[in-house]
Amino acid sequence: TVVGVGRNVQFFVTVGTQQSNGSHAVTSYAKPKVKDVAAVGAVNIRKLQTIGGQNLSVTGTNFGPLGVVMDNADGLKYGNGTLGGTASNCSVVVAHTEMSCKTSVGVGSNLTFVATVGGHQGDYSSDYVHVAYHPPIVTGMTPNSGSSLGGTRVTVTGTYFGDAPAK
Repeated sequence: TVVGVGRNVQFFVTVGTQQSNGSHAVTSYAKPKVKDVAAVGAVNIRKLQTIGGQNLSVTGTNFGPLGVVMDNADGLKYGNGTLGGTASNCSVVVAHTEMSCKTSVGVGSNLTFVATVGGHQGDYSSDYVHVAYHPPIVTGMTPNSGSSLGGTRVTVTGTYFGDAPAK
């Protein structure tokens, strides 16, 4: 085979100046596998900014040749079944073994990774390869008292609440 990525890859045979139709038989390259994730710069991967945009270095196997840029179907997703995100601006920076990405807007903890390259999705990373967004910090609340019957509307202020309005 030639250097590449993907699944269900057809073969074409050229003899002289004639090329065959695509083969009925197909093959697949090995699935991509995330082995480790590290932050670039002064970023704590256990307290990512909920607004996203932080740089990640992702190491593993079968990411494809240097310069492969992930489109909407390919790339890096992370989650825990309920929360998570899809990294943006992913591209291979070391052939087959390292990609760089930016975090997305999000919330949650114990978020494991799965890479998709050439339409071929790998398996989720092991539990020890995970990230977390910064937990919320409450800095204020008004009013600071209310009826024991409930029903008092309270406004909570703080940081790291994610991108959606709190309710």
